Amino acid sequence: MRKFIVITIILSCLIFTSGCKENNIYIDKISELRQDVYTGSSDELNITANYGFKENPFIIDGKVSELIYGYTFKLHVIPDEIKRCVEFSDGDKTYSAVFELDDITSEYKAFIETKTHFEKQFTIRLISGTDVKSVVLTSVLSENTIDYKKALEILTEKQRPLFDAYTVNGEFNAEIFMRIFVKDLKPYWYIAIANSENKLKAMLIEGFSGELLAVKDVF
Repeated sequence: MRKFIVITIILSCLIFTSGCKENNIYIDKISELRQDVYTGSSDELNITANYGFKENPFIIDGKVSELIYGYTFKLHVIPDEIKRCVEFSDGDKTYSAVFELDDITSEYKAFIETKTHFEKQFTIRLISGTDVKSVVLTSVLSENTIDYKKALEILTEKQRPLFDAYTVNGEFNAEIFMRIFVKDLKPYWYIAIANSENKLKAMLIEGFSGELLAVKDVF
């Protein structure tokens, strides 16, 4: 009986280790991740932000380069000549960045590099000359939203033949892009896979249940 228990424990450990190793294969292949979304306002100013990481340089080539973590802020105002900055503190360290107009989207954007992820909310300061406004940014994600690791785990189960097609000798030869967004109070995960031939397949899953909603070849 004791021998049977020992064997069972060993087999369980092997299965657990194998599962973790397989999941890490895909986690390590994420080259872009938007894992949280925030919103806040002060007077007439509305601001949104997202947190995650992105490879640098950002090239769709099936490989993962150096990952840069941080917050991307968007200030929703009519384009003008006013210089605006965003600033926040984390412990005794203060981060800041200047908003710049994106020529393509006509949005004011600023990026602050940090590995600190505020899961619920955090306070920023919007600075325009001598005018300083404090804005509380709150995550728009519900508590029962599945995180990126769970979303990827679910997707690999539902799309096993697809992931196997990119895998050779245990090596996943592609990169993964993951972005969460919220529409009508419901979260969705956009997940795309690209290989060295620049072939991109995009998928959409529901952010509560993990239900696969769409699969599409982008290019």
